[in-house]
Amino acid sequence: MRAIALCGGQALSIIDIGGGSSRLAGALMEQRRHDVTVLDLSKRVLTLARVRLGADRRKVAWIAKDVTRWQPHRQWDIWHDRAVFRFLTEDQDRQAYLQALGAAVPHKGHVVLAGCAPDGLQSQLGESYDLLHSWVEAHGTPTGQAQAFTWCVFQKL
Repeated sequence: MRAIALCGGQALSIIDIGGGSSRLAGALMEQRRHDVTVLDLSKRVLTLARVRLGADRRKVAWIAKDVTRWQPHRQWDIWHDRAVFRFLTEDQDRQAYLQALGAAVPHKGHVVLAGCAPDGLQSQLGESYDLLHSWVEAHGTPTGQAQAFTWCVFQKL
């Protein structure tokens, strides 16, 4: 949520990439943000997320697609991705992801990514994105271990 707060006000539209099991959509509903989209590869995970949200599920747009094979139908002010991009290992998948991101984020829109070092993400995104802020956050894994996430907030130029 810290990353979303860095990106601006209440009226912003947000897409959470790979967010099916994330609690971000619920937290955004609690903040009365109503232009929230969740994209995830797994229909099953999206169904579980809908159930978890209860009545608020109707306020969220749900997309069951592989982001590397998806063509955005609109643009969002904030693209949020906690884990998808950093796990793409094939160059063609990374390029497809970046094409979707480029189409989905407008000029001056924000990209919030967790991954490797900020300069590594910057080199992947290219000169069309300006790094605004980064920080490291400890994340608990299912096995109880702490894992460091480097979060970066970029703005599309």
